[in-house]
Amino acid sequence: MKEKKPQYNFLVAVDNSNYSPVLLESLVKRVIVTYDESNVVCEISANNPKIACKLSGTSVIPPTEKQGIRFQTTGTQVIMYMDKIRSSVTVTSERGVIVNVAMEHFANNTEGQCGVCAGGSCVRKGGALENDNCCPQTASSWVYNDPTKPHCQPREAPCTQPTPKPQCNVTGTICDILKHKVFSSCREKINSTILDVIEESCRTDKCLSNSTTEKGLCSSLSQAAEVCRAANVCVEWRHLTNGNCDVSCSNGLIYQECRSKADDYCDCRNRVSGMSYDTPVPGCFCPENTMRAEKYKDICVHQCTTCKGPLGEPKQPGETWESKCNICTCNNITMTEECTPKPKLAPPTCKDNEMLITFNSTDSCPMAICVEKTCEYNGTKYKVGDQWKGNNPCVSYSCQLDGIQIKERVCPPLTCAQALRKWDDQHCCYICSNLNETCPENICNTCCFSQKIVP
Repeated sequence: MKEKKPQYNFLVAVDNSNYSPVLLESLVKRVIVTYDESNVVCEISANNPKIACKLSGTSVIPPTEKQGIRFQTTGTQVIMYMDKIRSSVTVTSERGVIVNVAMEHFANNTEGQCGVCAGGSCVRKGGALENDNCCPQTASSWVYNDPTKPHCQPREAPCTQPTPKPQCNVTGTICDILKHKVFSSCREKINSTILDVIEESCRTDKCLSNSTTEKGLCSSLSQAAEVCRAANVCVEWRHLTNGNCDVSCSNGLIYQECRSKADDYCDCRNRVSGMSYDTPVPGCFCPENTMRAEKYKDICVHQCTTCKGPLGEPKQPGETWESKCNICTCNNITMTEECTPKPKLAPPTCKDNEMLITFNSTDSCPMAICVEKTCEYNGTKYKVGDQWKGNNPCVSYSCQLDGIQIKERVCPPLTCAQALRKWDDQHCCYICSNLNETCPENICNTCCFSQKIVP
């Protein structure tokens, strides 16, 4: 979608990932939005659908407002508001793209796959208007001519050209929900042909998919629900999908299909009403009778206080916690935190083989504990009472309370032939034996003679 005559440099483009080159099916991978001098790129992860947006190359985490664009999120959508031109672009985690523009700024001045504002929906690039059933053919003329993707080229397709359909029969899927009674009120209020087209697209997706799950079909049902919301009809459909399209929310928030206003939130001790939406939106919201601890914080509370924990988390009246060596309580009347120093504990009594050490804990409070005494020698740690040997057999070591004790044996000054030396068990000292002990009479004289001449 872009302006015919540029006034606000406003453009919305969708970069798709190839899904079926035969049927020209695709999935939304990236959404590009330009406005004034700003450029936004929002990407949806393929494996775990999350929306990551960058503004002029820098990551943007909603809620924030920069360069004339106000970024908001409901947990399942990222909404970019351009308040100056009363327009918005919504990207959903289920690969939906919704563009809302103000008639006062864009009447008869848009073109693209979305058609002409205040004009026809199915318009060719040259301006020729076609019937609503020809939108799949007119859409192909708005393919962006990207030199890096030579296989993606705009083309003109006649309205009478049949659209190829997959050769398979798909029944018994969550696509059937589009015929369920939950959509009956919506069908009465809108042109039900729109839902029939979405249902056919859903079955085509299932036919082309190799996946054994039906999670990939949720985008079709989500699109149908969005069409109904635009007509102020809320359709609760996710409970019919056997968990395939469930949405998980963090920190106790709950998913709601239609909300007309944002959550109330706390501003210090005051409860502030959340903003109203132009049309109902889905997303993650606080449960009934609760509000957000702060305007943009995903934490729900029952009462507004100024009490905060050590990490800035909100605390409720009567709640007690520890913070920086203090015991803190959120006062029930003043709704403010009151802190007193933690009582100092007497140091523990250590055993004979232990020693007392003092250190600062993670909250910077001094703490004393008993640790077992050890000795370290050549990279090995020993407990008190352990003994060991080194390279010298005459030296022994033991771990004592006051450190390593070294004992060295002194051998008597003896000299005799090697063969006459009789060593002790540690091979530290020896005594000299006589010839009769080493060479009994029944041993040959050669043996005895050899021992005599060994120095």
